[in-house]
Amino acid sequence: MLSKKTQGSELATLSEGVVNSLDNAQSLLSMLLDMTKLDAGVLTPQKTEFPVSDMLSSLVQEFSVIAKQKGIELRYVPTKVMVYSDKVLLRRVLQNLLSNAVRYTAKGRILVGVRRTRVTNTEQVIKLCVYDTGLGIADHQQHEIFSEFHQLESNNKGEGIGLGLTIVDKICRLLGHEVGLTSSPNKGSCFSVAVSRAFQSEASIPTAHVSNTNHVDSPFNNSVLTKNSASAPNNSVSVQKSALDSRSRPVSSHSHQMPSLDSANKNNNAFLKDTRFLLVENDEQVANAMCTLLRDWGGSTTLIAGGAEVSSISQEHFDVLVADYHLNYGETGFDVAAILSENNVSFALKILVTANRSNDIREEAAEQQFSYLPKPLKPAALKRLLKQSLV
Repeated sequence: MLSKKTQGSELATLSEGVVNSLDNAQSLLSMLLDMTKLDAGVLTPQKTEFPVSDMLSSLVQEFSVIAKQKGIELRYVPTKVMVYSDKVLLRRVLQNLLSNAVRYTAKGRILVGVRRTRVTNTEQVIKLCVYDTGLGIADHQQHEIFSEFHQLESNNKGEGIGLGLTIVDKICRLLGHEVGLTSSPNKGSCFSVAVSRAFQSEASIPTAHVSNTNHVDSPFNNSVLTKNSASAPNNSVSVQKSALDSRSRPVSSHSHQMPSLDSANKNNNAFLKDTRFLLVENDEQVANAMCTLLRDWGGSTTLIAGGAEVSSISQEHFDVLVADYHLNYGETGFDVAAILSENNVSFALKILVTANRSNDIREEAAEQQFSYLPKPLKPAALKRLLKQSLV
């Protein structure tokens, strides 16, 4: 509704930013809720036997619109396989894998299907596979991507928060499923989940029909993915994350919630006249909102997304540094502050903003002479701190 009402006006860009930030916040809150439940151990799997076709076909249908908008071919190989797992949790795993495949594939294809693997005296295991022709993942990063807030370098600015694969890993540990990854840089990746097969009445299950073919070429080479089987890339590196060692890291949250533009009080709008700010923020929408807020208060803002951009402002002095804690690719606001110091960039006041309210972060902020403000950032709290420190 907001986008429609502001369409064609000077507020269109700002309203689009509000909508995108709200979507990001909703996604973040949903993921953090999942993480909290997983870390607290309150999720109890409800395993049943069910046909995997219903779940896969609905997920492919769900992402087909986004894939089409990006010019990506999204294909699904129908199957009659039944599996034994928790249907809701397994769907969330595959939803996250498919979401990543769409996000990190700029062109080419994404392929979803089932592959038969090992057979024992007691069970047969199949793999649910998501292939893509995206960036691929370097060998040394194939373990790191399952860490919280870890993101691969890409052109998708503002997309993703680095929790999707962490949730995949934690849910699969809970379910006792093995996560597999085969990937080649600049060629693509295949994520897989190993699930126990159930044989009850498979022959009577109708095949969900999404693709027109019974077999589809693998995105990687001349291999063919047929019904209930798939070939992995020949020249790929394989990493298996077993469903063991359930130790978890503390949850820290990076909120993409945008501060509201509280500029109604006209009398105080220019209290920051001639004040220079350096803003370290990797989320474009949040950065735009913060720059607008500070401009309304009379300040001028220079924006950088991380330490790689510090060289452009070497030896400059700013009145205030405002740094987000969680930045891209594991970098933190403290890391950027250290780089700024090495490049002789100075400040009268340093402010750290983060949704991580742990004592460790607060203590580190105090040690490095940062003022601490929690997210979601309240303009009134920021204004009060600036007035106390600068005016």
